[in-house]
Amino acid sequence: MNSTISELFLALGHPQENLVEDSPVDVKDKNFEIESFDFSTNQNTWKKILTIVKKPKTKAYIVSAESRAFTCSPNHRIAISLDKDLTGLHFVEASELVSFKKPFYCKTPKGLVQASVVQTGKETNILDIEVEDTHSYYSNGILSHNTLYGNPEATSGGNALPYYSSVRLRVTSKASPTQKDALSMKVRVVKNKMAPALSKQAEFTFICAQGTDIYDDTFEFAKSIGLIRSAGSAVKITMPGKEEETLCTGGKLGARQHFIENTEYFEQIRQACYSISGLTPSDSTGSELDTNSSTSEEDVVINQ
Repeated sequence: MNSTISELFLALGHPQENLVEDSPVDVKDKNFEIESFDFSTNQNTWKKILTIVKKPKTKAYIVSAESRAFTCSPNHRIAISLDKDLTGLHFVEASELVSFKKPFYCKTPKGLVQASVVQTGKETNILDIEVEDTHSYYSNGILSHNTLYGNPEATSGGNALPYYSSVRLRVTSKASPTQKDALSMKVRVVKNKMAPALSKQAEFTFICAQGTDIYDDTFEFAKSIGLIRSAGSAVKITMPGKEEETLCTGGKLGARQHFIENTEYFEQIRQACYSISGLTPSDSTGSELDTNSSTSEEDVVINQ
């Protein structure tokens, strides 16, 4: 039968108004199935709904393909192809699709059709589900990602870089408010076939013509593990086995200058960071994944 996702939640015995945000509910014993797509066989299939969840409100985007349309969050991933070929099918976030310059095609139960995505400027309640095995389902006849867990992409392929790359990083930056000729940067892994996903992102300061700022990174990491804390403009530090003391004044910038002028003490702080966190010093750095998207009011097809 056809049903909106809020009606689906009601049929499962969990009206959305009764759900606590970000608290998944196990519903696999209800034996509800939803139409999905198996990337290993390129065939439509029916899969059991395992979990439902209500998420906080977010900006609303509308995905349209011919007579089909549904509302979703900016991070909700839609199955698209740039060349109208199933082998190039790839999941892309709705917020990315808004700025696409070339035509793209969404997957429907009957094939690929040209689609578009627009931002509404409004907010929407987010209702999400987890689907067994395939982790994807048809929302108003448009294939999208259930995104509670995992990514249904099975293979890389096609001629476009997003398809055949094994890892994709999304980098955003803005001028540093505290340092001259520097950028405050954020890096998030949006595709990774080399390692499991982690819901985190990297933030750091990049100094033009020099690279990442080791002093800034060390300060932020030491603060995140409780080695350093700010008390007004003063910076307090508690080295392992010692009582808390004042490192310097002037906040983050004062600490950075203190590190530069006291290289031996700075190295002690770095070693303390390694010791407390259990990390091993290395010249290489790893990547961390953030997979988060969700869906809002939409029609879905289910079996009971």
